[in-house]
Amino acid sequence: LFVAMASSRLLRRCAVISLLLALLLASAPQTVLLLNRALVLGLALAPAVLLSPAAAASSTIKQCLFLPALRHALGRSAALTKWGQWAATRPDLVPPSVCEALSVLHAHAPAHAAAISRAEVEAATGASIEDYFDAWEDEPLASGSIGQVHLARLNGSAVAVKVRHPRVGAELEADFRLLELLARAVDSVPGLRWLDAQSTVKQFGWALQRQASLEEEARWLRLVGRNFEAWGDVLLPAPLSASPSVLIETLVPGAPIGEYINFAAATASAHDPIRGRERRQAISAAPTPSVS
Repeated sequence: LFVAMASSRLLRRCAVISLLLALLLASAPQTVLLLNRALVLGLALAPAVLLSPAAAASSTIKQCLFLPALRHALGRSAALTKWGQWAATRPDLVPPSVCEALSVLHAHAPAHAAAISRAEVEAATGASIEDYFDAWEDEPLASGSIGQVHLARLNGSAVAVKVRHPRVGAELEADFRLLELLARAVDSVPGLRWLDAQSTVKQFGWALQRQASLEEEARWLRLVGRNFEAWGDVLLPAPLSASPSVLIETLVPGAPIGEYINFAAATASAHDPIRGRERRQAISAAPTPSVS
């Protein structure tokens, strides 16, 4: 038993040393950036981490303190917000109370100031907000991990204007660099190599970093729109103008994917509890649209 405990402590120390060495081997400016980002995220996550033991023992502490702290912490990072959005759609893996708390991140992640949106849109369009649009709302309709959406009117029609959050590209790069270093440390521990943490982080990071460009989102909207143009019951937004940080598209009413999952599961279980459970598991396991 003593030998096993000593070996476990040694492996943990090796993992920490590997992480520190990787940080030190990076270029000096990048090291400073990563350390600063690690400090910011560490401070944001600290309340949720400290509250987790008490939350496990008390549902009141969980609902009133832990879940709000967790939601706030995840909202401080585009990568963590995206993970929270994904977790909110997986009631088969995540407790329902946590899914409900994190579902807020689908459309109510922290928003940036209206002045930032105005400056980005004016730079992308080459005109002032008042000259380019018939009407504009400073209050965002929704905010996600990558950007936020403002309502506007253009040539008499309602449009949605998505504006990327400031510094989101640099923060995503730093966050995934940290995750890669952590994954490397995890994979260095023999008993944890089965997790293949580096591959998982690489796949998740590649997909999310591509979403940081709204031009890329516009390209996919056009592609998916062409694929579904023969489907009369499928309606997708049509991009009108796109830049790396601003996307103007037609306004199409919709609802967060979490509401669909809850409605479909409730409808199925009302008719047949057994089939309802199977339906809920099938919906949860199915690929869901990305909400950024």
